[in-house]
Amino acid sequence: MSHRWYKVWPLWVPKSIQVERPVSEYMRYWAQLTPDHVALSFYGRDISYATLNNLVDRMAWGLSGLGVTRGDRVAIHMQNCPQFVIAYLGVLRAGGVAVAVNPMFKGAELEYELNDAGAETLVGLDFLYPELQKVRDRTPLKNVVLSSLADFLPDAPIFAPPEDGLGERRLFPDTLDLMELLERSPDEPLCLVSDLEGDLALLQYTGGTTGTLKGRCSVTTP
Repeated sequence: MSHRWYKVWPLWVPKSIQVERPVSEYMRYWAQLTPDHVALSFYGRDISYATLNNLVDRMAWGLSGLGVTRGDRVAIHMQNCPQFVIAYLGVLRAGGVAVAVNPMFKGAELEYELNDAGAETLVGLDFLYPELQKVRDRTPLKNVVLSSLADFLPDAPIFAPPEDGLGERRLFPDTLDLMELLERSPDEPLCLVSDLEGDLALLQYTGGTTGTLKGRCSVTTP
């Protein structure tokens, strides 16, 4: 049966796409094809596809070293920054399931989502951690990896960064440093996705405007 929108569908746009590799591996493909092209630009710091791909592989190895295996939920508690991209794609390459956590959440919301998702590992920003720290002992979390916005800011930002990224790195007990984790992780390719059409990639929660938050699933081929 033809869909109504096909009547105005551009002739040069395919009506379906055959996915041939996990989403994280499409990024690897572009790193091989255009290694020096800019993948991310953060306040004037440009990160090439080759560099980003390397960081994602290191993230995947680091998470695997922490015990993350296929199907494990890994929460990402961040604002928009390079670390979010690195963590998200790194979780996928490690075979895990990314759970993006709203950085505006308060303790009760954090507690609910982490418990509902069953996340034992979280990658977050240091200035957001104090709110999580209030409820951490009531969640399944075993590993918390923290980064500072300043970790990826250039020496001379092209415009004013948020105040949260200007202070010194904040250190907390029983947490790991993201940059140290990346530094000590192998510089080798890694992708542990085994079922392209069946492996869960993302557990994305709704805003909870009509009740408690609800997780929506997505496989590795969206």
